[in-house]
Amino acid sequence: MERQRVSHHSMLIRAVNDQVFNVLSELGSEDGEFLCECSDEGCIETIQLTLREYAALQAQPDRPPLKLSGHPD
Repeated sequence: MERQRVSHHSMLIRAVNDQVFNVLSELGSEDGEFLCECSDEGCIETIQLTLREYAALQAQPDRPPLKLSGHPD
């Protein structure tokens, strides 16, 4: 499987989302609101997921950016 290229912006937003996940986990939350990890630097859309769903995404090796349908990689 070819490794997908991820933009610097997407990597930065992913790091923010990981921190949001960590904080929400420590607070005992079950749900979270995460930023779209698309490459559009002006994108401020969010995606609601359970923390279990986000953890499952984190566990995927070489996971693609978490993004809304139709947003650029």
